[in-house]
Amino acid sequence: MSLPEAAAPAPVDVALFGDSHADAFLPAVVSATKQRDTAPAYIGLGGCIPLIGVDVRAGNWPAEVCRTLAQEQYNFAVKTKPKNVLLVGRWSMYIDRVDSASSAKKYYLVEAETDPLSKDHSREVFVRGLERTVRAYEALGAKVFFVEQVPQQLADPRAVFHRINQRGLWGKEGATEVISRNSVPLASLSERQAPLRQLLEQLPPIDDFTVLSPEEHFCDQNHCAMGDKDGPYYHDRDHLKGSPQKTENKAR
Repeated sequence: MSLPEAAAPAPVDVALFGDSHADAFLPAVVSATKQRDTAPAYIGLGGCIPLIGVDVRAGNWPAEVCRTLAQEQYNFAVKTKPKNVLLVGRWSMYIDRVDSASSAKKYYLVEAETDPLSKDHSREVFVRGLERTVRAYEALGAKVFFVEQVPQQLADPRAVFHRINQRGLWGKEGATEVISRNSVPLASLSERQAPLRQLLEQLPPIDDFTVLSPEEHFCDQNHCAMGDKDGPYYHDRDHLKGSPQKTENKAR
């Protein structure tokens, strides 16, 4: 796998690297860079973690696809020298037993062919891979931002908003109570984020590395909203919708 050669890569302000969860952040990145008259870039693939030297096994793709993609992301950064690198993913899918327990796809992280396929080992690989990735991009002069996973909803937002529409509440204040009642509790989100945050705490201090939390944008003191009276922020339980303006504002 290789990316098309660019004759003269344009200067890049923000490089967005990630799996399918990164898709929803692209409109916000494009909007922000337009305001600064700079160029964004996006390279990603569903089921591929954007960590240099890390491959995903028992996932969406054959062996070495994800490792090769992560290397191509880095090669692109070498050529374009982005000022900022944004790493986005459904991190729990790769490190949390609960997230993949009911799926035939397990998304194990490996660095070598002889690595064991287990979530315990995947967590070790995650920490090493993230530090390696951050230091590699910072060595190119970039500031690196790691976006924690957006809140995963327990109820299907599509079903909730279908009921809201059937009751004639779409766009009305009466929808707000229904949305709040069905949105994931903040306590549940904190519990789901705990394994990731424990791994992030294992990283040594790294200058110009910032972890961004989604709670401040999606959550109040009790719930993390799946949408507002005008529509959902999500197109399923864990993927944000990438096009509506309100979702763009949430992802910004």
